[in-house]
Amino acid sequence: MLTAPNANGQIIDTALPNTTGRITAVEGQGVNNAAVSFATTDSVVVNGTRAIDLGQSYEVGVRGLYGDVSFQQRQYTTLVNGQEVNGVADTVTSVAGRDTAVEAKYVDNWATPLRNPNSQNGNKPWAVAEQQNMLDQVIKYSSGFDGGVIYHTNSPELAAYYTQVFNNAGITNFRFVITPATK
Repeated sequence: MLTAPNANGQIIDTALPNTTGRITAVEGQGVNNAAVSFATTDSVVVNGTRAIDLGQSYEVGVRGLYGDVSFQQRQYTTLVNGQEVNGVADTVTSVAGRDTAVEAKYVDNWATPLRNPNSQNGNKPWAVAEQQNMLDQVIKYSSGFDGGVIYHTNSPELAAYYTQVFNNAGITNFRFVITPATK
């Protein structure tokens, strides 16, 4: 829920922890070169040298923004296309009294990850599968949580691209937030 700027010109988002009031604008990075803007939270620290280590430490940092939630509380079951599916969110929170999934998506360099269809390997079968996993995941969260999902990412490019992908798929029960990562 973005409110109007306060007296200092900052946008305050009461649904997010540690919101700095900054808005990150990304011009021409979404599908069809759409300009998009995202709220920005305080940064989290990442550690490691491998992408998996950086991603896991980013997830831990994002979870820390919301406080301790047990594994059991993060589990969910929902129906998607008539099929029962199970999953585990990175964490969960309540937004306006509605259960909301929270997911962390770390990107070291948007030019290279599998989730970027324009990366060197973006059209390989395993990359296309990972891109489809992003869409499948938001569908599950939209079905399994009344409040949908808040995606935290350090990549405005990932946020812009998948905002358009999700919107083009008719999914609206999500939002992206930029949570910078510091090494």
